[in-house]
Amino acid sequence: MKGMLLKEPFTTQVRIGSLQEFLEKSTSWMNIETDIKKTRFNFTGRLALARADSSLKLKASVSGERLESLNGMLHLDLPPIHSYRATADLTLRKKMADFSNLSPQIGESRLDGTMSVDTTRSKLKSAIDLNAPMIQLNDFELGGWSPDKKNGEEPATQKEATEVGSEGEQVKKLMSPEVLESIDVRMNVTAERVLSGKDELGSGSLTSTVKEGLFSADPVKLNIPGGSFVLAATLRPDPKAPQASVRAVMKNFDFGVLVLRVSPKAEMGGSINLDVELTSSAGSFERLMANGNGYFYYSGRLENIKAGIIDLWAVNLIAAIVSREEDSRINCVIGRWTLKEGVLTPDVFLIDTSKIRICGKGQADFKNDRIDLRVTSRPKPAEFFNLATPIEIHGNISQFGIGIPPGGLIGTVVKFVTSPVHVPIRRLLGGALPADGEDVCGMTIGPDNRSEGPPPGCK
Repeated sequence: MKGMLLKEPFTTQVRIGSLQEFLEKSTSWMNIETDIKKTRFNFTGRLALARADSSLKLKASVSGERLESLNGMLHLDLPPIHSYRATADLTLRKKMADFSNLSPQIGESRLDGTMSVDTTRSKLKSAIDLNAPMIQLNDFELGGWSPDKKNGEEPATQKEATEVGSEGEQVKKLMSPEVLESIDVRMNVTAERVLSGKDELGSGSLTSTVKEGLFSADPVKLNIPGGSFVLAATLRPDPKAPQASVRAVMKNFDFGVLVLRVSPKAEMGGSINLDVELTSSAGSFERLMANGNGYFYYSGRLENIKAGIIDLWAVNLIAAIVSREEDSRINCVIGRWTLKEGVLTPDVFLIDTSKIRICGKGQADFKNDRIDLRVTSRPKPAEFFNLATPIEIHGNISQFGIGIPPGGLIGTVVKFVTSPVHVPIRRLLGGALPADGEDVCGMTIGPDNRSEGPPPGCK
């Protein structure tokens, strides 16, 4: 058959089993193959009506070179995925469905696995097992495409705004107590190799379940460049006794590999460590912080990242302007935050560069959507004519303002003018902070390594 479908030319071939076979064996089959917009759809089905094996078996596949070529015909905004193919064998029985040989493929990346759905009981029961022999990140280069309307821009019409809002509502409904109580789902996903071009980025696995109204992702394990990442999360949106938790540990993640993906000639790099444990009486992950208790620790040892204009804050202003020496570098970033009843406060919050140390204190109140932080800097060593004015951050967490505290500017002017007097004395007394930041950058994060007082250079 040849014709037009949605204003696009197509060709279809249909083959079907004989009437004699159907009458004699109570079975029949059909094959449908359609080509449209450089995309091929293939469906092969077999129907068995005998009581001993009452079932429908269907082999389905779709393949093409450019997924976005279907946009005009379907009135969709599909991602610019090239060289794709998906196949599956489906067996339907009374209130049961089994997918075998499930295999979506994009470029060199492929998933293989099985899926089953059982509705014979009061709860929908499903099991999903997927394995990726190899994932090539270059297969998912989508340019500026975004799943949001108009590539991430604000919806242009009220209708589009309503559609975007309805998608968010659908996600909330999927995580509602009613839905989680009605299903019993287990999913295992593994990735044996993850590549970025020729670079090995590691491997990983995910085990996720929904049972008795509790969603659990435990564990998510990733073998990442230089280290590892482990995540466990739970959510029970029970109106009477909601609960949520997150536990995450990242060790020695070499983020230089990601920098090279963006800029192959870049020399920036370093390692990141993360240790997070949060528990909350929240019915959604959005409210985790507002009702939470726990800690949030991180540290980053950075390499070849310029401090740039940051140093103008506290070094010798005149020398910084006329100096031709190599720019200073950011040595490390460290944060040790404690969350108690929705209020996040730092035990340690600092940024260390070759020339200054920046320290912060204050709090972020997620329950009342309020942030109040004070950030100060100290030059290494004491510098003449520096502008180390404290900065305060106040306002809503999503919309805060940055300003100078009362008296801060006057204090800066006084120190600036009198620096020829007090700076020589401070230098004679010693105690200059090391340029490489080794007195703080080697700080071990974690609940068992809490510092008793502020780090050197932070008061």
